[in-house]
Amino acid sequence: MKHAVIRRTVRKFAEEKLVPAAVEMDEKAEFPLALAEEMALLQYFGLEIPSVYGGAGLDSVSYAIVIEEISKASGAMGLCISVHNSVSAFPVYEFGSEAQRQKFLIPMAISLGFGVMFATGITLLLIPCFYLILEDIHRAWERLRAGSRVQAGTARQG
Repeated sequence: MKHAVIRRTVRKFAEEKLVPAAVEMDEKAEFPLALAEEMALLQYFGLEIPSVYGGAGLDSVSYAIVIEEISKASGAMGLCISVHNSVSAFPVYEFGSEAQRQKFLIPMAISLGFGVMFATGITLLLIPCFYLILEDIHRAWERLRAGSRVQAGTARQG
């Protein structure tokens, strides 16, 4: 029953607001910030985040229903909500400390911009790490191709 109500509610919003905006988004190549703010008020940016952190506190099935209905109307907005929830907000909720949840989840649940900024910051922090890992892999591969032995453990070579 709960899932049917969520589907009807989100579908109505998507048909009334997103379908007309999707055409305009494609034609003008612009992101509708006013529509994103309206979606934030509906808690679409904190779907699985508990209400104590400003989210909607929905279950995974409800999350999937919201993403499905929004994506049918606008793939771009569906992707936006999905990435914001799954890449930005959910990892902080699932793996963050209580202090981190208090600091980051409330702004993420009510603002698209904060989640995008957070995900971008994390990505920028990780890029140097990925570069170093790829450099190490490249060096190991070159040694293997040259026929030398590569040590994979922590024991000393003897």
